[in-house]
Amino acid sequence: MTRQRYFLITMLALATLAIAEEADKADDETVEAIDEITVMGVRDLGVLRAEMVRAEDEVYELYNALNDDDDYDIICKKEARIGSQIKFRVCQARLFRDAQSEAAEEEEGFLNPTRPLVVEEKHNRILKEKMRVIANENPELIMALRKRYALEQKFEEERNRKFGEH
Repeated sequence: MTRQRYFLITMLALATLAIAEEADKADDETVEAIDEITVMGVRDLGVLRAEMVRAEDEVYELYNALNDDDDYDIICKKEARIGSQIKFRVCQARLFRDAQSEAAEEEEGFLNPTRPLVVEEKHNRILKEKMRVIANENPELIMALRKRYALEQKFEEERNRKFGEH
């Protein structure tokens, strides 16, 4: 009997170990399955806006890398309007920023609003054409633009859902 008892205890121990291993595997599979769960829900407007900004940065980074004229590279900065402390994101071609800077220097620190507009009108068509040509030649940029547009649509839908039509 002692041998049988020893044999049964050993078998029971091995069975317990096998069950524990199976439970660990099941737990691992459960953890893996949990990792794959996708929660679909409404995202916060701040999160959506941050995603839009990242997507926009990706678009401009791609465009700037593909663009052969640094004057038409797009630069984004946070700026406050004259007389305000509230900063907002402004994305402009380098030559527009340079024109505003030069106009401000010429006016001894006061921005001459007409000079940058003249430069902007002159170069805006060139910028749009450069962007169109580069996008048409580069599927990666088109995909980035589509992603940015889709995020903007989601943001607008969520804003309208929360606050009504604007």
